[in-house]
Amino acid sequence: MKRFEDFLRPQGSDSDDTLAGRTSLDAFGAELTSFNTHSPNPVGELESPPEDGKRMAISRIIVIEDADYLGHARQSYLRRMLEESSSSARFIFTTHTPSRMIEALRSRTQHIRIPHPSRITIEQHLDRIFASEGLSPKPGLTGDIAHVCQGNLRKAIFMSQLLAERNLIHDRKNVQQLMANTPLRDVQFMIEEALRGRVHEWKWEEQGQKNVRVLKGAMGKFDSLSQQQSMDERDVLNRCYAFLTEGRLQFQNEMLCELLDALSRCDVRLQHSSQGRIQIESFLQDVAEIGSTYLH
Repeated sequence: MKRFEDFLRPQGSDSDDTLAGRTSLDAFGAELTSFNTHSPNPVGELESPPEDGKRMAISRIIVIEDADYLGHARQSYLRRMLEESSSSARFIFTTHTPSRMIEALRSRTQHIRIPHPSRITIEQHLDRIFASEGLSPKPGLTGDIAHVCQGNLRKAIFMSQLLAERNLIHDRKNVQQLMANTPLRDVQFMIEEALRGRVHEWKWEEQGQKNVRVLKGAMGKFDSLSQQQSMDERDVLNRCYAFLTEGRLQFQNEMLCELLDALSRCDVRLQHSSQGRIQIESFLQDVAEIGSTYLH
């Protein structure tokens, strides 16, 4: 995020000058990159007015990954940049949830939906990465990783890197062990607290020389998952689904159906919301109502 802030404010964080307030992307000139003077412009040329008779080079392609997580304020900066720099630059945004982008940006872009890569594609990509790094994993290991990641290429690359860094790529059992070490206990505690009606529970804890009021209960556990384990709302929902469907629960069928129904509604809302924490909180409130119906 700091890198993006520097991009938006090229003269430094203490400067009043912003890239959004400029009429072009002059802050990023040709001297920042090396290229062959005889090579064509990366995004072609733009016709100038007929009376001019000249062609203007479109010389910059700016790719912003996960643009749906930038927030409304930074997306507003980008809207101004798109308007002022359309004659000299092209922007490419990658998003997991396009609905999180503000309408002003979505209306100015062409939408291209790319499906999840297949398991074979992920496996081939991992094989190329291992080959480029000079590593020889156990035959079948990349296929196992591709299977457990279920179309998530980023997760597959991260898992491969983790296994390679710890020298665990020579035994396929290590993939199974890695998945087994991802317990559902924290998610189980979160749902159980919500079923007891303790969605929000505040407690005083001694931290250093003073007492601090700390959020506990179901939302406290969710915050712990987000901050300590770097899990986003989608990961938490997937864990909740795995916990509810793994068959270890002794819930009534009617109660389990209502829990899964509340989970599915939260999943739909999450796809159209930029405030994932609010949707998780709403889901846990639904769980608390279900608990009050069946457990009291």
